[in-house]
Amino acid sequence: MKLQYFILVVIFSDIQGLDIKADYFIRLSNQKINKSDPTILIESFQTQHKRLCLKGCFKYDGCEYADFKNKTCVLYSYNARFYISFDSQNKLYRKRIPKNLRLVSYWPVTDGSLKDVSNAQDLYEQTNFSFISDRFGNTNSAFRIQSGYARAPAGIYFSGDFTITAWVRLNAYLNHQRLIEFGKQLYSDHVLVSLSGPSRQIYFHTYNGNIQYVLDSTTVLPLSIWHYVTFTASGPVMKIYVNGTLVANKTQSATNVVQSVNRLYNFFGKSLFPDPNANCDLDDLKIYNKELSGSEIEKEFKSDFF
Repeated sequence: MKLQYFILVVIFSDIQGLDIKADYFIRLSNQKINKSDPTILIESFQTQHKRLCLKGCFKYDGCEYADFKNKTCVLYSYNARFYISFDSQNKLYRKRIPKNLRLVSYWPVTDGSLKDVSNAQDLYEQTNFSFISDRFGNTNSAFRIQSGYARAPAGIYFSGDFTITAWVRLNAYLNHQRLIEFGKQLYSDHVLVSLSGPSRQIYFHTYNGNIQYVLDSTTVLPLSIWHYVTFTASGPVMKIYVNGTLVANKTQSATNVVQSVNRLYNFFGKSLFPDPNANCDLDDLKIYNKELSGSEIEKEFKSDFF
């Protein structure tokens, strides 16, 4: 049966005097958020008044949803938009102007699913692959590849400025071990990241057509520890961040280090070159069609939203 939802703009006449940025929310009836891990949940607290719950949401730039029931206020980040389900006994309140995330693809890896919640580019062709617990201890909410990989469908993932983010845990150092390599064909339009290069260092390379642009670093990721890694490109400038801190950057000679093409061979953990498949754990894989700022990257590392 097709479920019917309705949206009502609610204006609060008694909200005057509160230090907030707007005077109304949108009420989402018959809906709930069905996940509460730290990537979603911001804060939960007791209050007598709904208006104080809504005021609480405005304390956080990343807050997008509030749930008020039985004098309990629960605040959720914008990541919660991917986990809304039907509940005839519940209603949510959403900020009137949602944050524009500019996500091209987002693979959160939740409950044994490799679904792309942003653009339906679900991962497939899993090889030497298993689901594991994530950094919070949630079962089947990250994945391990042991000389393996997972594949994303063909598509246009990069067409100008972009950011790649992921949580990674290395289980071994392998020469040119890939986090990601998306490409049109060999030596054409690659976007690739290695988690351990010839000296175990992390690096970030792109190809615009068959012209290669290189950003190497001296940073080595310790084994068996979760790290938040970020790779950005804005025009000619490429950057690498580890755990919210900039570790390498370079201004290339080109106007753009990638071009907008349909990339056919898109892998996590595998290379188009004759390099070994990865031995690592991966979670929360994201591609944005903008450069995240340093402050946004730091916020996402610390709180999983910016």
